[in-house]
Amino acid sequence: MNLSLSGAIKYVYIYGKAGGAEDARISLFLLFKWLMIHFSW
Repeated sequence: MNLSLSGAIKYVYIYGKAGGAEDARISLFLLFKWLMIHFSW
């Protein structure tokens, strides 16, 4: 679980750096949705 979480955060960070602020916002939103699904809050 921790491995996939750190991988997702690293992906968001790299994708955000490469794509700029708008893409970073979208990828952070996708990460948040992934966390909601993953932990079933």
